[in-house]
Amino acid sequence: MRTILIIILSAFGLACQAQESGIGADLTAAARKGALRVTLAHAIGERWSAGADAELDFSLLRERMSAEEAGHYGEVGTGSWPYGEGAYRLGASVQYWPERALHGVFLSAGMSWSEGAGLDMTAGAGYHVRIWKGLGAGIAYEMNLLKTYRYGVSGDEIKIVLSYLF
Repeated sequence: MRTILIIILSAFGLACQAQESGIGADLTAAARKGALRVTLAHAIGERWSAGADAELDFSLLRERMSAEEAGHYGEVGTGSWPYGEGAYRLGASVQYWPERALHGVFLSAGMSWSEGAGLDMTAGAGYHVRIWKGLGAGIAYEMNLLKTYRYGVSGDEIKIVLSYLF
């Protein structure tokens, strides 16, 4: 019995070892909001992956914006919500990849939670390409469904992620 258990656990370990995982940083969160967003991904099948992300807003540590900065932010910002997102945001999602997990085009569905806005559902689509060895880049469009429904304002976001797959 012990031998069978050891064989099964070894086979499971080898199967998990063949799966790809990745870690990345969202460049648009840093540029647009002054936030650090880290993304994690793990292939859970031939064409499926699970992902998670965590965002910490560093703008709370900065001094208040000058009038000029506020004007520029208003030009490039995504609009104003009835209340702020808060200092941190967490998200989890599942992605479907028609070609193969963590490569090419994908569709995603998930949920997010932020300190100010609470729970939301997300849907999105994107593309990920391998640049060199494990280094990759991706671009995605993600929509916050409940924010869009509740406030009648587009709750969408474009993400550009620099990642490392291992």
